[in-house]
Amino acid sequence: MAKKITRQTLEQLATSFAALSKEEQHTYIGGGIIVVDCNGAVISDNSILSKISAYQQMSDESDKTYWVVYDPKRGGSTPFATNGSISNKSTADPNVCFDGYPITDISGTAVTKELLAYLAERTKVEWGAMIDSTGNRGGRLYSSGLSMAVYRPSDLQGGYDLSYHTHPFFDPHSETEPSYKLSESDRDLAEEDAKKGVKKSAYYDAESNQWVVYQGSAGKGEVQYGFHRTSPAGLSEDW
Repeated sequence: MAKKITRQTLEQLATSFAALSKEEQHTYIGGGIIVVDCNGAVISDNSILSKISAYQQMSDESDKTYWVVYDPKRGGSTPFATNGSISNKSTADPNVCFDGYPITDISGTAVTKELLAYLAERTKVEWGAMIDSTGNRGGRLYSSGLSMAVYRPSDLQGGYDLSYHTHPFFDPHSETEPSYKLSESDRDLAEEDAKKGVKKSAYYDAESNQWVVYQGSAGKGEVQYGFHRTSPAGLSEDW
């Protein structure tokens, strides 16, 4: 026999289950803000966050997550909004990490291709992301804090069909390799990914502001590798 639900029963439930905190709500439905520095690390220092007006004034839009890049000399960048939420984020101390260890690892439905372009134009490091185009799993964003490489998390599993990474803006006065170069390791990884169901591999070239597809077919707003031109553009003006 079904038990009748009374007002008293509902009141008992209300006292038994505490309301979700603001941060927990952001985790499940969005409305949070992620601040990273120019080296790809997530910032949690309140003395820095208090300097960012966007962090203080951000509205609690339940369907969006805001992203800001903080530079000590320039302050916070113009906030960038993506739909969705963040289910996990972590940052390790780069001073105690070995090469190849992801310093920053963020996952959730708020991880998007457009977000990578935003980060590529405002940070000094490479970023990588695996994304599920169906939206069921969202994406996983990571950075190793390196300007010429990005390593995937060791526990990264399948189920993603889009593979993206970024090449930061190339300083013409630097002796490092130009940002539009594609390494052999990029090609090898793309071949492995294709065997696992990844249908497209592409990188964002911050020097020419282009998405370059090197495995799979280029779509709208993208170019096929080998058929793009570079023209130094520098950082965006809307910092």
